[in-house]
Amino acid sequence: MANLVRPLPTFDVEQIEDPNQPGHGIVMIAVPRSPSAPHGVLVNEGLRYPRRNGAGISSGA
Repeated sequence: MANLVRPLPTFDVEQIEDPNQPGHGIVMIAVPRSPSAPHGVLVNEGLRYPRRNGAGISSGA
């Protein structure tokens, strides 16, 4: 994430273990609303600014 997003937003990473399968689970990444928005995503040599389009996300230029 640090190499592909500009400016880098703050985020929290939390490991959540599956109580039914010790040693298994998920990693949750929580990204709060950022005062530095919009954030660009590096694609090839340029930044793209994804934007919400209804329930989906489109990759804006």
